[in-house]
Amino acid sequence: MKCPFIRETRVRSCRNSGIRKQIPELSGAAPGRCQSADYVNCPAGTPEARESGDAVCPLLQESLVQYCAAAPVTKFIPYSEPLLSRCGSGAYRYCGLYLDVMRAARETDHSGTGLPVPDDLLYTPNHWWLDAAGDGPCHLGIDSFLARLLGPVERVGFATPHGVCRPTVVLTLRGIDFTATFPGLIDVHSANLHLRLDPARLTEEPYSLGWIFEGFFGADQRQALSGTLLNADAARERQGADSRRLNQRIQSHLSSTSAPLAADGGIFEPGLLAALDRDFAVGLFNEFCSPLAGEGRTS
Repeated sequence: MKCPFIRETRVRSCRNSGIRKQIPELSGAAPGRCQSADYVNCPAGTPEARESGDAVCPLLQESLVQYCAAAPVTKFIPYSEPLLSRCGSGAYRYCGLYLDVMRAARETDHSGTGLPVPDDLLYTPNHWWLDAAGDGPCHLGIDSFLARLLGPVERVGFATPHGVCRPTVVLTLRGIDFTATFPGLIDVHSANLHLRLDPARLTEEPYSLGWIFEGFFGADQRQALSGTLLNADAARERQGADSRRLNQRIQSHLSSTSAPLAADGGIFEPGLLAALDRDFAVGLFNEFCSPLAGEGRTS
């Protein structure tokens, strides 16, 4: 699977030119100076090239490249470029250009709860998702339960560097820092720095533009999390159970004047944490979203 906007072509360039200009091949175009005997008159040529007697300039270099048809400025990328690992795998679904053009959305909510759960992802009990399908980079972020619990955040901070680690992000809401940690090891290669400029992406589009980390998820890491990761059906059950338990916790803690925060028997209101006092909000977040959340609990 590769991005539908990826294209390939051949480009020509001069090895001796002070400015490397890549000229794409055009179907039906007449040969240029470099491809005719007139190359001997090129000011960028060398004496050795002029005396070679070749039919085309020996300084002419041809390369096979790819480029993105959705990009506003065409940039030719050699096949060996690591960036193509995203374009040539299912990871292209997290590319900002692809999402901006396609506004691609997964079919997500089969439960009627209002908490989307895409079928093609894996989930953790503390409300992260992981897309490790295919042979390209994996992506991870927070699920719709945690996104709804938070509501619009003020700031996103990445607390883990590149390398093998438990990816951690600090989410600031109403001046309070909430630390969310993925419960397994990932070889992190990059973070979604766009979230620093536009934190709203995190909770408005948590499964696409709101992805948090990109990296690689090997067999050893998968084995370590084999008993923890949930498929979509199990994640829907966990979200439903956590929603009911959250409502019970809210109703037992708050007075009846705060009832609109959690409708009887329904799903909690978006941005619930912002409406709670600091200590209770932090305790509630840790109860449902810490790396140890859900241990010893089957539903």
